Amino acid sequence: MTSRRSRARAGITLTEILIAIMIMGIGMVSLATLFPLGLLRMRDATRASRSTILAQSAMADANVRSTEYAGGLLNPDAFLDPRLVWYQPWIQLNGRAQRAGFPFTITPLTHDFDTINNDVLAGVAASFFTPGLPVAYDPLFWSTTHYLTEGQTPVQTPTGLRGNLGSEGRFGSGIGFVRSTGNNPPSAHGLQRITNFQPYDPSYPWPYTYSLPSTNPALLNIAEVAGKIFSSIDDPVITGDESGQSGSPVVPADFDPTAGYSSEREWDFTWMITGRLGVAGDPSTFEGNIVVFHKRPIGLDPVVSPLDGNTYLVPTGERVVEAIWGYTSSAAGLDLIPAPQAPGITGGYSAADDRSVLLRWPASMPDPLVRVGDFIADVTYERYQETTPAVVSSYPSDPSGRPIPLTRNYLPDNPLTGWNGARYPGQRVHWYRIVQKGEVEIDPDVAGHRRIIVRIDTPVQAKTRLVPDGSGGVSSAVPEAALINPYVVNVFPVVLYSR
Repeated sequence: MTSRRSRARAGITLTEILIAIMIMGIGMVSLATLFPLGLLRMRDATRASRSTILAQSAMADANVRSTEYAGGLLNPDAFLDPRLVWYQPWIQLNGRAQRAGFPFTITPLTHDFDTINNDVLAGVAASFFTPGLPVAYDPLFWSTTHYLTEGQTPVQTPTGLRGNLGSEGRFGSGIGFVRSTGNNPPSAHGLQRITNFQPYDPSYPWPYTYSLPSTNPALLNIAEVAGKIFSSIDDPVITGDESGQSGSPVVPADFDPTAGYSSEREWDFTWMITGRLGVAGDPSTFEGNIVVFHKRPIGLDPVVSPLDGNTYLVPTGERVVEAIWGYTSSAAGLDLIPAPQAPGITGGYSAADDRSVLLRWPASMPDPLVRVGDFIADVTYERYQETTPAVVSSYPSDPSGRPIPLTRNYLPDNPLTGWNGARYPGQRVHWYRIVQKGEVEIDPDVAGHRRIIVRIDTPVQAKTRLVPDGSGGVSSAVPEAALINPYVVNVFPVVLYSR
């Protein structure tokens, strides 16, 4: 029997090498993708935990912070101190109304006026037993913009961009960026962005303050109440030489504050409050949301409107677009309002889909950043508040006989004056999280616009009224508004109490 010796193997073939390289490459690519995914997951976990801790701190801070001047951050009386000069129209009107027997206090939480244009007929008011007006309580925004624009002079009277009067800095204002329909301006006038914080002045005993530029860093640290309240205490602190002298930009060589060195919190996580009084006539309960931001930019940017060509001051990072809350594309999907119940009103609301939202904006503007997991806010706000037919004889008068021009529709159901009628709401602030989104596309219904349809995590609390367009589709009776702010990382419902 003859045995055969097997031939020795010559080596690895090229094909085997290529296959091995391909397998190794797939493994390396898969491994490499884990790093950014891990970083994203770590970022999301950090945001979730930090925002939750900050929200708990904010709830406690807002509820327990009390002084002899104002019982809590959102106590309406805190906005009526005569030294808060930007609320003088409210203060003056409140005095006259109280002398005339008006049943409750007039504050920015119950009344909104167009004080820039001196139009006392513009604006809205809440009745005694109705909820207050939705507002955005945002002292950090005003203290920061005030700090950047005042220079070295601690001016008590806000002018121009400073303070709270007029359209500048309103929360969710889409005027100039949300289209009108016929003679109907959009319901996008923006909520009042209110504050009761004052520039710090050691001779001015006000508990809620913020700092102004100063050559004394120790004074800044004492004065910066707004920054300490509305930011996370866990944020890093940066230090630097603001005097222009030599030294490390991170840790100054000389810690002598008189040499111009100072420290500043980075404000990585910050918060504000949106919401309203539960009952306008009861200032003790405020219902709303604590809104937590991550790396929120604060400022006012001049932006040219694509609709009217005017330049508007837009809060940095905030984008307002047209919205249809509860969207349907077909007139057959409308729950029409019966004419006897609403004479002269046509159209209705989406009958079924209450989680779909259409977002629309002018095509000449950059597309907004819309991401799954982000929050959007319904900031629909009609500044001229319509009512059902009311019997109106004259404005109420104060004891001297002068009329009290509160608003065009002054408390129409006030038992003291005998007016009647009911206000259409038209003002709200509701937050929703995006759980699904479509593709950005050219809007087939409105020329010169683009749109995206998203789905939200909870049913909309107020739907947009739609009217048939005559071709089987629908359009908004009055365009409504949505706020897109990619820096919002969490929103927490809260009930706050003033004492």
